[in-house]
Amino acid sequence: MGMRTHLLLLQLAIFFCAGGGRILAISAIASEPIECPCADEGLCLPMSGLPVNPDGELFGFYGSWTNSSALGPGKDMNWTHVTTVAWASQDEVMCLAHEHGARAVIGAPPIDMDALFQQSARKEWIEKALAQVQGTYRDGIVFDYEAPLDIGSVQARTYSFLIAETRDAFHAANPSLQISTCVAWSPDNIDGRGYPYAEFAES
Repeated sequence: MGMRTHLLLLQLAIFFCAGGGRILAISAIASEPIECPCADEGLCLPMSGLPVNPDGELFGFYGSWTNSSALGPGKDMNWTHVTTVAWASQDEVMCLAHEHGARAVIGAPPIDMDALFQQSARKEWIEKALAQVQGTYRDGIVFDYEAPLDIGSVQARTYSFLIAETRDAFHAANPSLQISTCVAWSPDNIDGRGYPYAEFAES
C-alpha cells in the first residue's frame, strides 16, 4: 500500500469522523460539507481499481430527461453489463451505479476554447471540475464538446491540452477517476470537427 493510498484512506477517515459517522464530501465550490444522498452511505465511497475496466468498457448514457417509466431514475436501466453510466446528474443514478459496481460520471463543465488558451485558465477550470466530481460522489467526467474546430488550430490544441491536464490532475487526486471523451462518428473532419484524435487517445 503506497503513500497515496494511505493519504486517501486518511482523508476518508477524516471526512467520516467530521460527519459524526456520516460520509461527507468536501467541495471547493460549496462552503458546507455535502451529505451522502444514498440510503447506504457506503455507496458514496469512491470507486476503486483501474479507471477503465480491463475486461471491456460498456458506457450507458442516462440524462435527467431519460427516465420514461414510473420506476424512478436509473431503475429502468439494465445494469447487467454497464460499467460506466455517463451524464449521471441525478443522485439516484449514482447510487444505483455504485450499487452495481459501475462508475457514474458527469458531463464536463461548459468549455470556452478561447478563454482556456491560457494554462492558468485551464488550471482553474480543472480545479472546479474536480471539486464538482468529488463533492457529488461521482467517478469522473466525460467531455462532449461538439463545436467545429479547424485542423491544427489553437482551439483544437487547447482542447487536447485540457483533456490531458484534466487526466493528470484527476489521477493525482484519485487514480481511479475516469476521464473520457466523446468524438464524432468519423475522424475525417466530419462536421468541421478537426480534432487531434491521436492526442486524445494518448490522454
